[in-house]
Amino acid sequence: MIVFSTPHHAEVKMFDDLAKFAISKMGASDALPSALSGELLAESVAKLSQAREQAQKTAASWGEDGVALAVRLAPLEALLDYAVVNNQTVMWERSAW
Repeated sequence: MIVFSTPHHAEVKMFDDLAKFAISKMGASDALPSALSGELLAESVAKLSQAREQAQKTAASWGEDGVALAVRLAPLEALLDYAVVNNQTVMWERSAW
Protein backbone atom coordinates (compact mmCIF):
# COMPACT_ATOMS: atom_id res chain seq x y z
CA MET A 1 0.00 0.00 0.00
CA ILE A 2 1.09 3.54 -0.75
CA VAL A 3 -0.40 6.50 1.09
CA PHE A 4 -0.78 9.96 -0.46
CA SER A 5 -1.20 12.92 1.87
CA THR A 6 -1.46 16.68 1.97
CA PRO A 7 -2.33 19.00 4.87
CA HIS A 8 -6.03 19.43 5.70
CA HIS A 9 -7.26 16.59 3.46
CA ALA A 10 -7.95 12.92 4.13
CA GLU A 11 -5.13 10.55 3.22
CA VAL A 12 -5.58 8.33 0.18
CA LYS A 13 -4.30 4.75 0.39
CA MET A 14 -3.86 2.69 -2.76
CA PHE A 15 -2.54 -0.72 -3.63
CA ASP A 16 1.01 -0.56 -4.99
CA ASP A 17 0.14 -1.38 -8.61
CA LEU A 18 -2.47 1.36 -8.97
CA ALA A 19 -0.40 3.89 -7.01
CA LYS A 20 2.69 3.21 -9.12
CA PHE A 21 0.59 3.49 -12.28
CA ALA A 22 -0.73 6.88 -11.11
CA ILE A 23 2.73 8.11 -10.09
CA SER A 24 4.23 7.09 -13.44
CA LYS A 25 1.40 8.73 -15.41
CA MET A 26 1.94 11.89 -13.36
CA GLY A 27 5.54 11.89 -14.56
CA ALA A 28 6.76 11.88 -10.97
CA SER A 29 9.58 9.98 -9.33
CA ASP A 30 8.71 6.45 -8.28
CA ALA A 31 11.06 6.79 -5.31
CA LEU A 32 9.43 6.32 -1.93
CA PRO A 33 8.94 8.60 -0.13
CA SER A 34 8.50 11.46 -2.59
CA ALA A 35 6.53 14.68 -3.04
CA LEU A 36 5.30 17.27 -5.55
CA SER A 37 4.20 20.86 -5.16
CA GLY A 38 3.54 24.04 -7.08
CA GLU A 39 3.78 24.10 -10.86
CA LEU A 40 5.07 20.52 -11.06
CA LEU A 41 2.02 19.31 -9.15
CA ALA A 42 -0.38 21.13 -11.49
CA GLU A 43 1.35 19.60 -14.53
CA SER A 44 1.23 16.15 -12.92
CA VAL A 45 -2.50 16.43 -12.25
CA ALA A 46 -3.11 17.26 -15.92
CA LYS A 47 -0.99 14.28 -17.05
CA LEU A 48 -2.86 11.90 -14.74
CA SER A 49 -6.21 13.18 -15.98
CA GLN A 50 -5.15 12.64 -19.60
CA ALA A 51 -3.96 9.11 -18.82
CA ARG A 52 -7.26 8.27 -17.11
CA GLU A 53 -9.27 9.60 -20.06
CA GLN A 54 -7.15 7.64 -22.53
CA ALA A 55 -7.53 4.45 -20.49
CA GLN A 56 -11.30 4.93 -20.45
CA LYS A 57 -11.39 5.33 -24.25
CA THR A 58 -9.21 2.26 -24.74
CA ALA A 59 -11.35 0.18 -22.40
CA ALA A 60 -14.52 1.32 -24.14
CA SER A 61 -13.14 0.40 -27.56
CA TRP A 62 -12.49 -3.13 -26.26
CA GLY A 63 -16.05 -3.41 -24.98
CA GLU A 64 -15.12 -2.87 -21.34
CA ASP A 65 -17.02 -0.41 -19.20
CA GLY A 66 -14.06 1.97 -18.77
CA VAL A 67 -15.33 3.08 -15.39
CA ALA A 68 -13.14 1.11 -13.00
CA LEU A 69 -9.95 3.13 -13.44
CA ALA A 70 -11.77 6.46 -13.12
CA VAL A 71 -13.49 5.26 -9.98
CA ARG A 72 -10.27 3.94 -8.45
CA LEU A 73 -8.38 7.16 -9.23
CA ALA A 74 -11.15 9.51 -8.05
CA PRO A 75 -9.96 9.84 -4.41
CA LEU A 76 -6.40 10.58 -5.53
CA GLU A 77 -7.57 13.10 -8.12
CA ALA A 78 -9.66 14.83 -5.45
CA LEU A 79 -6.63 15.06 -3.16
CA LEU A 80 -4.43 16.37 -5.99
CA ASP A 81 -7.03 18.93 -7.07
CA TYR A 82 -7.36 20.13 -3.47
CA ALA A 83 -3.58 20.48 -3.18
CA VAL A 84 -3.33 22.47 -6.42
CA VAL A 85 -6.14 24.86 -5.45
CA ASN A 86 -4.74 25.37 -1.95
CA ASN A 87 -1.07 25.51 -3.00
CA GLN A 88 -0.17 22.46 -0.90
CA THR A 89 2.50 19.79 -1.26
CA VAL A 90 1.44 16.21 -1.93
CA MET A 91 3.60 13.51 -0.39
CA TRP A 92 3.51 9.75 -0.87
CA GLU A 93 5.18 6.92 0.97
CA ARG A 94 4.80 3.24 1.69
CA SER A 95 2.00 2.58 4.15
CA ALA A 96 2.41 0.40 7.22
CA TRP A 97 -0.86 -1.33 6.26
